[in-house]
Amino acid sequence: AGLADRGAPGPAPAPGPSRAARARGSGVTARRSRIAEAGGREGAAQDTNMRDGHKWAMMRNLVTSLIKHERIRTTTAKAKMIKPLADKMVTLAKKDTPFHRTRAHAIITESPVVVKLFEQLGPRYAERQGGYTRVLKLMAHRRGDAADMSIIEYVDRPGEARPARPPQGAEVDVEGFLGAPAPKE
Repeated sequence: AGLADRGAPGPAPAPGPSRAARARGSGVTARRSRIAEAGGREGAAQDTNMRDGHKWAMMRNLVTSLIKHERIRTTTAKAKMIKPLADKMVTLAKKDTPFHRTRAHAIITESPVVVKLFEQLGPRYAERQGGYTRVLKLMAHRRGDAADMSIIEYVDRPGEARPARPPQGAEVDVEGFLGAPAPKE
């Protein structure tokens, strides 16, 4: 075997299984592939580079803190990731049954926070049909890694950063909205 044999073209390698066939196995890659094939979107959670158990524990802790304080400062990716879960907790709280309390206890890590959810937040949003939280992006970045920072908060609460838009189709008290004077007739 001399130098001439090294550069000689050999038989072409057999084509392997397709990308979709490889992804049909088990695990996170397969799940992401199925979501992508279905046209769905896994959201910011896909880009967190964490194992599922760690990601779920972090989300539970952030939602618990959000309900407890009603406003928290975190990275934009994490805020977008917990927004649907925080909204789902308020939806559970609007129906105060033992079943819904059990479901909330499965996610929220502190019992007093569950009590606050069902006694304060549920009645507060009884008339609102979704959109209980909002993410406000901050201009400042986190020191160290320059991550984008945001505030996630519940709307229609005392001391909120910006008043919520009124629900569509609702009558608006123009004088009370954003401190604007009432129109003259």
